[in-house]
Order: sequence, then structure tokens, then C-alpha cells
Amino acid sequence: MKISTHDLHQKILKLVSAEKKILVAILSHLEEINRRKLFLEFGHDSLLKYCVKELGYSESAAFRRIKALRLSQVVPEVAQAIEEGSLNLSQVATAQSLFEQKSQDDCNQGYKER
Repeated sequence: MKISTHDLHQKILKLVSAEKKILVAILSHLEEINRRKLFLEFGHDSLLKYCVKELGYSESAAFRRIKALRLSQVVPEVAQAIEEGSLNLSQVATAQSLFEQKSQDDCNQGYKER
């Protein structure tokens, strides 16, 4: 590949920016697929299995995307933060897991208080 260092750097910056926009679009599409339960039409009992079998993601990659779409449903600003690059999938998935754990802990605490 004959390309100057500067041009190569500029191209990768543009590609990374495009990748973030595409990721947000993928999350939006996955959210709609999940809402419609379209994964069932493809013979899968979960969105995770659909992402792995139909889209070719590894389980961990699919898991991170599903966590991200769930958090973005509750906190719409997450999609913008991903697109801007201030959050990545790993951070968002970790945050969603912590929110789920807190919610579960709160439910368990409420049950114990009865």
C-alpha cells in the first residue's frame, strides 16, 4: 500500500468515525428486531442467538451490543456518547450490568423488608 503516513492517519480517523455511526445504526436496528421479536422468525429463541447465528457476532460481541441497546432504551444519550466516542461498547455493557445488578438488589431488598 503506497500511502503517506498523514493520509493513512486521516483515512483511519474517518473510518473510525464511520464505524461509530454504523454501530449506533446497528444498535437501533437490533432494538427494532428485538421489539418485533423477529429473531423468532429465523428460528432463534433469543436476540443473542440471532446475533451469533445470523449476524456472525461472537457471543461476547453480541452480548455487548444487546447490553448497549438496553441501556440506550433507558438512557437515550448513550447512543450519542457512543457515536461521539466518549463511551465504547465495553463501558456501556458494564454500566448496563451494574444497573441490572442494582435493580435486582433493590428488588431483593424490597422483598426482604416485607
